[in-house]
Amino acid sequence: MDNHAKNEVYNATHEQICQWMVSHLSQVLNIDAKQVDITLEFDDYGLDSRDAVGMIGELGEWLQLDLDPNLIYEYRSINELSIYVVNQVEAQ
Repeated sequence: MDNHAKNEVYNATHEQICQWMVSHLSQVLNIDAKQVDITLEFDDYGLDSRDAVGMIGELGEWLQLDLDPNLIYEYRSINELSIYVVNQVEAQ
């Protein structure tokens, strides 16, 4: 990964992170992205723990951050998790 791409990832905004998670969730659950509400809890979508942990891992890879898989249980919606992640990105 070149430096420009790396900087672009570290500067991901709340909106970009939400969009990434909406896209990921819609693919995993095989639903239209327009059906994903960023304020609903992950449990409301029936996301199982394997898929939830996988999402956190892939999000961390995308952002080049070491994210604890248990974050999904602490930050229970896309919006909540994204706010936390943005703060982590900004701290880098």
